[in-house]
Amino acid sequence: MRMPLFLFCLVLLFTLGGCRSLALFKDTTVLSDEHFGQLWKIYTHCQSSIETDEMREDMQHLSQALHRMSVTTNRHSLLPQSVQRLIEEPPSRLSVDPGAMAVACTLRAGVAAQTEGRTQLAAELFGFILSKDRESPYTYYVVQARLGLAEMQNAGLAIEGPGQVMKVSAH
Repeated sequence: MRMPLFLFCLVLLFTLGGCRSLALFKDTTVLSDEHFGQLWKIYTHCQSSIETDEMREDMQHLSQALHRMSVTTNRHSLLPQSVQRLIEEPPSRLSVDPGAMAVACTLRAGVAAQTEGRTQLAAELFGFILSKDRESPYTYYVVQARLGLAEMQNAGLAIEGPGQVMKVSAH
């Protein structure tokens, strides 16, 4: 008799409180105003800079911050990996997506490197963006990176990645 009453109370509490009230489901990535302000400063510096190396440095800072945020999010997950793959990433609660900031900065640095004739650096930066291919919010950046690589290949430039020649499809 006690077991059904206990289960009833548990279900009632869970229903009234909602699954978000459990620590397992709480959003663990809280981006403070100060931290976001720093990321925004780096991003705006990247967008206004004319130095490719500075843009690349900004891109690395943004990517590292994004990686730290994702590690914090995934650290507390108690679900098995097979189930975690099926769960979508929660949408950003910020007005600006830090991931998009990093990818936009990378694209800008890649285009600047391409313009300066630094094809290896441009290929590396475009390749970073192409690694985001599976992430649909970044489709625009992926297409632009493919176009940049295709333009370099059409110009007859040899673009080598780590140990191989990069091949780019136009679609």
